[in-house]
Amino acid sequence: MTVIALRSLNRGPLAPAETDLLSTLVDRGMTCGAIALRMNRHRSTIIHAIARLGLRAPRRRAFDYVRDGRRVVSFGAEEDTFIRVLRMQGYRLCVISRVVEKRYGHKRSANAISIRLAQLAAAEEEACRG
Repeated sequence: MTVIALRSLNRGPLAPAETDLLSTLVDRGMTCGAIALRMNRHRSTIIHAIARLGLRAPRRRAFDYVRDGRRVVSFGAEEDTFIRVLRMQGYRLCVISRVVEKRYGHKRSANAISIRLAQLAAAEEEACRG
């Protein structure tokens, strides 16, 4: 019988040095799983950090379903433009989330708005480079 030793994953927020390393590894084209192994972090921690920091452009996928009793809806092009305009006008994220809910009929947290804005900024930067 083979015994596999499981190592304990690092927990907590990423340190500044880890954030720099993450950015470098993403630029090299490594997958989230490979980065997680290299940094000794959980894969979902890496996925969240990449989204939060806007290190990869968002994919356009349309979805609308219910998970744990809550409706999950993808961001559309019109909604993306709307949240960008509101943010450029100086509205706070919590205000944007409330306005989006009233206008589009689905709930968005301030955190979801923040992450989406970071993803959109990454997409613009990627378009300028390429």
